[in-house]
Amino acid sequence: MVCSTSHNVVCSTSHNEVSVWLLAPDLHVEFWSEMSSRFVSVSVGIVGLVALLVSGCSGNAVDDGAVPESDSSSVPSQPDIKTCAEGGVCQDGDIGPGGGTVFIVSNGAQSWGSYFEAAPNNWSGGSGDPEIEWCNAMTQIKPSTGGAVGTGSENTDLMVSACTSGAGNRARAYDGGGLSDWFVPSSDELNLLILSDFGGFNPGDYWSSSQDGASSAHFMNYKDKYKDSDFKTDPLYVRPVRTFGPATGLS
Repeated sequence: MVCSTSHNVVCSTSHNEVSVWLLAPDLHVEFWSEMSSRFVSVSVGIVGLVALLVSGCSGNAVDDGAVPESDSSSVPSQPDIKTCAEGGVCQDGDIGPGGGTVFIVSNGAQSWGSYFEAAPNNWSGGSGDPEIEWCNAMTQIKPSTGGAVGTGSENTDLMVSACTSGAGNRARAYDGGGLSDWFVPSSDELNLLILSDFGGFNPGDYWSSSQDGASSAHFMNYKDKYKDSDFKTDPLYVRPVRTFGPATGLS
């Protein structure tokens, strides 16, 4: 006996009714069992399918032309893929855990972590980055600040310890994403931040956390991309950043 596979086939047996539906082309068959009141899903080969249809359709088969609904319990669950903000893998331009934009993605874990994110430009409550003095006093910070990638956080700690107000103090006070580890980027970190050019910057000078002496510190101009130094008591734009992700040297 041949049972149609293009429609739902209701087969009467001595015990119950079974509906057979072939989901071509992978020979996936679903049964509606009146005995268990649910769909039963199986995958069979050609030989098994013929045997199944003959067994299920032995008797009087009636093609009612209806296609049953799929049993959602037979669909394999999808893996839980985390976003960058949730702790998953990040790419340039993603939104990080602190609500900022990712602009540095390391090639493997570093001592400072795996990623940098920059705060949104309204981080201080205004519509754009605020202009803040580097420090309220022209004082030589010792030990000296660094300029390499990975030194901005330590630089900012030194700024806060030497200044009662300024860029470092404001960056540390920012708590975007409920996090308190934001800092003023070092000169190299600032360079990568500005060159990432993901938007939202003012066309002016931005402070780095790298000092140039007792009275001055390094900055970079967003519009023209040049670098220079300025008096620490002059107000320039500030954009906090933070690092996150796995770091080397952690137990």
